[in-house]
Amino acid sequence: MKSTENYLKTALNAIREHPADLTAEQIAALWDPAREALDVYVAAMDAYDADLAARRAVLEGQATQLDAQLAELEKQIAALESESREAASRGDLDAAAEADEQADNLRKQAATLHRKRRIASSAELRGDRGLYEKLTAARASYDTTYQLCAVAAHEAAAYVRDLSERLEKLKRTAQLSTSRGPQVCGADVKRQAEIDSAFAQQ
Repeated sequence: MKSTENYLKTALNAIREHPADLTAEQIAALWDPAREALDVYVAAMDAYDADLAARRAVLEGQATQLDAQLAELEKQIAALESESREAASRGDLDAAAEADEQADNLRKQAATLHRKRRIASSAELRGDRGLYEKLTAARASYDTTYQLCAVAAHEAAAYVRDLSERLEKLKRTAQLSTSRGPQVCGADVKRQAEIDSAFAQQ
């Protein structure tokens, strides 16, 4: 913040020391540190959002894989259930029990995949902690810089307002002085006429 304070102090001093050279760009430049701090803040938000999007993409990819695995398991479970019923209808209870046990194992795998899928779809996404800390630091820096720039801009505006009022008074005085220089009063005109008259008689 010291560099921002120094920049603003130097800019305000230049405005005060050279009012005749003052430009609108100089006043606008008082906001340059805030613009730069805003750029840093926006870049930090973009980095956080990009990380969050990458995390979301990973979860979505995993969810898609889980869906495919679940679909395959359901097909296998349905086939084993059909095989178990078929074996039981033939009276081959050992084969029916074997198919049913395999189907149970697949159901357990499917239950685990369903749990993972539920977790993937209900996960609260957060970006990287380090990027979040950079984001909050950038925002705090922007807020502080903005306040410093606002104070400087108000100072400059007050100075320009005061300067404008003084120049307006000076302008009126200058306009009056063009038509109201020192005038010879009526008594002096009369005296001059008497003096002229005295010399004219010689």
